[in-house]
Amino acid sequence: MANIDPWQKAYEYQKALKRITDPKLRAIFTEFRDLWIALANRKQFLTPAELDTEIEALGNIYNERVSERQLPERRCFPLKSRA
Repeated sequence: MANIDPWQKAYEYQKALKRITDPKLRAIFTEFRDLWIALANRKQFLTPAELDTEIEALGNIYNERVSERQLPERRCFPLKSRA
């Protein structure tokens, strides 16, 4: 998963925020954007294994939100590695 660019993920959430009007969903997407930015800022200090752990944690948080029905059922932003 280390091939995932946290800056790109933050950009994807920022871009999505331009289309979202629901205040609760905007708050969640803003939170995810900020989490990806925080990870991007720390990336240089993490080992590849630590980065993978952080990326997996963000995926778990996303899936938790989906299961709580705070996000749509489909994965809007799946964690895909760019091989």
